[in-house]
Order: sequence, then C-alpha cells, then structure tokens
Amino acid sequence: MEIYIPPLRERREDILPLIEYYLGKYSKKYKKDIIFSNKAKEILLNYTWPGNVRELMHVIESLVVTAEDSIISERQLPVEILDEKEINREEPQSTLTLKEVIQNAEKRHILRTLKMNGYNKTQTAKLLGIALNTLKAKIKLYGIEDNKPS
Repeated sequence: MEIYIPPLRERREDILPLIEYYLGKYSKKYKKDIIFSNKAKEILLNYTWPGNVRELMHVIESLVVTAEDSIISERQLPVEILDEKEINREEPQSTLTLKEVIQNAEKRHILRTLKMNGYNKTQTAKLLGIALNTLKAKIKLYGIEDNKPS
C-alpha cells in the first residue's frame, strides 16, 4: 500500500504545530526556555521548506542549540530562509544579470552583518573575512552608510 503525504509547502497549516512541537522537544533536550519572535515565526511559516519536515526539525534544533537569548529573532534565522524571503520580494530574477544578482546578495549580506554588529565596521570586516578598506569601499559602492542609525 502506498501512502501519499503532500510536501510541507502544500500543508501550511501543519507548519506552526510542527515548529511548536520541535521547539518544545529541543528546548527540553537542551534545557533552554526558547520562543520565537512573531517576525521570525512569520518568516518560518512562509518559507517553502524544500527539505520538508526533516529540514524544519534540523533548523529548529540548530536555532535552539545556538540561541543566546530566550527569544529567537528574525536575524538569527538561517541565511537560506532569509534569502528566500528577500528573493520573493525582488523583481523577477530572469530580468537580472548574474552580476546584479551577486551584487544584490553581497549588499544584503553586508548590510545584515553590519546591523548584527551595531554598524561596527572593524568587527563586520573581520566576520566577513575581508579587509576594512574593502568593506568601506563596498559600503560606499552600495550606498549602505545612509542606513546607519543616528
């Protein structure tokens, strides 16, 4: 007998209960009291989960293990989940050259890393594995400095 189980992307109503189940399971296993911010939960709910339940399970476990606070925020989500969210908001990829796609990804990653480090350029350059002068040039190229909080 063959049983067909639709992929998770076709069972959106199952995502939140699965997130809650695995969050509880791994919070107990690693002795942490963890919850997701509303924004993080929203992003997880809208992700396509190409790896289905197994991917969701591994993502939740990884987030619990690496959580430094009791609340997992949007910025702690894996890059591939955040990138899918960004790609879905952008213009269709077929209208962009490969160079433009790479530059968009680089700009998003630099900006995300800057924000994560409170716009500390030295720390950001170190985490990105590039020289400080290279980071400054890319910030200027992409016009990122205007995003710096006052």
